[in-house]
Amino acid sequence: MKTKSSINRDNEKLVEGILKESIIYYPISGLMLWRERPREHFASDVSWARWNTRFAGKEAGTVTGKGYRTVSIRIPGNPKRIFLLAHRVALFMKTGNWPVNQIDHINGIKYDNRFANLRDVTASENQRNKQISVNNTSGVMGVCFHRASNKWRSRITLYKKELNLGFFTQKEAAIAARKAAEIKYNFHQNHGRAAV
Repeated sequence: MKTKSSINRDNEKLVEGILKESIIYYPISGLMLWRERPREHFASDVSWARWNTRFAGKEAGTVTGKGYRTVSIRIPGNPKRIFLLAHRVALFMKTGNWPVNQIDHINGIKYDNRFANLRDVTASENQRNKQISVNNTSGVMGVCFHRASNKWRSRITLYKKELNLGFFTQKEAAIAARKAAEIKYNFHQNHGRAAV
């Protein structure tokens, strides 16, 4: 029976050498391909030959239901398969160091692992580059019509706390207040982009 280990940072250090011997990462395209893996990664000649015939030269990993690509690897002598997020593997392969924080996909496409699209950021910074909710009715993140006051409300969330930016007769004024707050609080320029 195959078992697996969950995605966690302890596993990252465990598989560093195996990843370097197993994967080629192309930072411009974000593509990861399996290398022809060495014999010592496998328990037998048969499993070694079978794996290389089936996977060498092919794209590494699969896309999860949440849209992220994961790569699985097995450590020789260990029955557990370890799953790693491909965007973390990409940064490790490019820089030689594991990311410290969360990885922000700048354009919002979770499987786009081009090096130029990835940045190691805090959870708070990552929240400053979100796409607009599909339920948004104003077309601008943080702006909604407030029926009780019959005005447009503008607000922004910082460090899990919501700041009210004001109520406005004109929608454009509410949008301007929100955009000014995004600049003031260093939100990414892509924040509030359309859902992909």
